Order: sequence, then structure tokens, then C-alpha cells
Amino acid sequence: MLIRHGGEPGLECRLGAALFRWDRSDGTLDLGRVAFSGLAWRDPDGRTLWGWPGEAGRIELRPADGRPEECCLLPTALALALAIRRSRCDMGAVTLVTGEGIAARIARAVAAALGCRVSAGEDWTTEGERNGPRAPVVIETTGHSSSFGLAVERCSDWGNVLSLGEALTSTPFDYYPDVHRRALTVMQVPDRPILLPGEESIAERASVLLIDALQDIRPGPCEVLEVQVFPERASGRLLIEPGGWGLLRVEGP
Repeated sequence: MLIRHGGEPGLECRLGAALFRWDRSDGTLDLGRVAFSGLAWRDPDGRTLWGWPGEAGRIELRPADGRPEECCLLPTALALALAIRRSRCDMGAVTLVTGEGIAARIARAVAAALGCRVSAGEDWTTEGERNGPRAPVVIETTGHSSSFGLAVERCSDWGNVLSLGEALTSTPFDYYPDVHRRALTVMQVPDRPILLPGEESIAERASVLLIDALQDIRPGPCEVLEVQVFPERASGRLLIEPGGWGLLRVEGP
């Protein structure tokens, strides 16, 4: 597979890694329908630069002390960190995270880095088990409507449900029984940051905290494709999760 890369950094920087979402509606990967969530480059001095496409497709590059495969996760991690901050979750709150893919692993790392007590995987039971423990914070990462419904059930009254994926926007949701009667706060988390006025400096400060938490995070079970990235003519690997996430690693010329 061939991938052509032309972007903001120009030819003096080399693409190192990218986190992306892909349209899984028909079960096949169409590179024309891939949306990049985060990207990372190496500059001529060997530094890592990271960023994400804005509304106009432009990318503001920021330096970070980390490898490209870690730094390309920073935009999604930052988006979730901002959502947790805006939802006013209590420090030390028990947090359940659905899923086992790269989005779930990012969510667990971010929640732990922000001081949440991330529940062990066995505390999150399967869809058929409805009597498990509740938590004040639940982060849904699978994008499945059934998992989102379970996330809402498992959230404590007056708690927060954060949807990192497409479940909230693609699933009919009756706000009355849970938002109005149980006082839940339900929030859609974008896969890349939307900075509000006054938050511009947060990206730089947060990246220092989050990059340590993101070390060694890898996709879950996935399909692996060999690729060549132009114009650098670099070889790479495309790791594609069936849940709609993927990671591009560029290995070298």
C-alpha cells in the first residue's frame, strides 16, 4: 500500500507516526475516508514535533520529548484530559473505561495521570451482566450503542459519562431517564482537541504530563499492512483495529 504525505511541515521534516480513525460502516479500510486524530514528525535535528489538523486542515506543530508513536497519541489524550477537566470530575474518582483497544488504553492512561482511580478490567462486566458496581466516572471508548447503554447504567447518579467515539452521536439517546432524573452529565469527547479561549497554553503544559503516561501504548488485536510513505519513500506499518482506530508507524527510508 502506498501513502502520499504532504503537509504543513514540508520536506524538511519526516513523518514518524499518525493516529487515525477510519470509517468502519462497510468493514473495509478506505484511505479516502481516513481522519487523522494526531500526527508526529522528526525534524532535521531529531526532535519530535506533534499536532493535529484544525478546522481548516492546518496543523500547529509543538515539540515534545517523546517518540513519534507516543506523540501522535497526544491530541486524543489531550482532548480527553480537557473533557475530564471541563466535566469537573472529582480528583481520585473511581473511573470505569470500556473497551480494550488503543482508545481504551489512552483513556486509562489519561485518567490515571489526572488522579482518577481507574478500575481494574474485571470490574467492568459484560453486556449481559447488569448488576455490577457503579462509578462516578465512566469513559466509553468502543463506539457501540450497547456499550454506551451499559456505560450509562454503570454510572452513579450525579456522575459523568464521557463518550470517546461515535456512540453518543450515532445512538438514539433518551435524555429524560438518565440526564434529567439521575442528573448524569453526558459528554461527547472529540478525538482531537478543541481549545477554548484561555486554554492555548494547556497543550504545552499537558503534553509534559501526558507523554509519560502514553509510553508503550499499542493498538489491540489488529490487522497489519506494510506501507510506503511518499515523498520520503519510507517504509512503514499500518496497524488497523476493527473498532475503527489505526496507527501508522513510519520506520525509515
